[in-house]
Amino acid sequence: MRGRRCLIGLVTAACVFTVAYCGSDQKPAREESSGSEIRQASWDLEQFLESYFSSWSQGDIEGYRAHFHEGALIAMVSHGKIVLSMGRDEFVELQARELACRNMIERLTSFEADEDHISATVRAHWLLEEGRRTTTGVDRFTLIRNAQRQWKIIALLFYADE
Repeated sequence: MRGRRCLIGLVTAACVFTVAYCGSDQKPAREESSGSEIRQASWDLEQFLESYFSSWSQGDIEGYRAHFHEGALIAMVSHGKIVLSMGRDEFVELQARELACRNMIERLTSFEADEDHISATVRAHWLLEEGRRTTTGVDRFTLIRNAQRQWKIIALLFYADE
């Protein structure tokens, strides 16, 4: 029970951190830097996001899992409450079960990012299609570059538009 409370506390802290640094005043993917030069999201960050959404939609669970750092924390909120809070492996297994019994496609529709050579915060807007039903929502990511310079999700907070 104590370990569960610690995990919930860590997820809550990660969510607060993610929300605090991915707020509505977040800079867009294309922005002016202090040096008056135009900066865009790096090509590998954009590629990472496209790969993240396509691996999920294609049911490529191991490919999907590879987008997360092994210590990643994931939370879903709805109507101001945390309705899901777990680590990477538990979350990916939950997603695998959902995808096994439901035909769903999720697409990245737009995103805003703030990144440097070590980390990034991203607000990604998505469209989920399940048959004729569509839902829109947001994924808020905190990412780091690992030792191989690949992006890895360390925190994900997601929700459907209400």
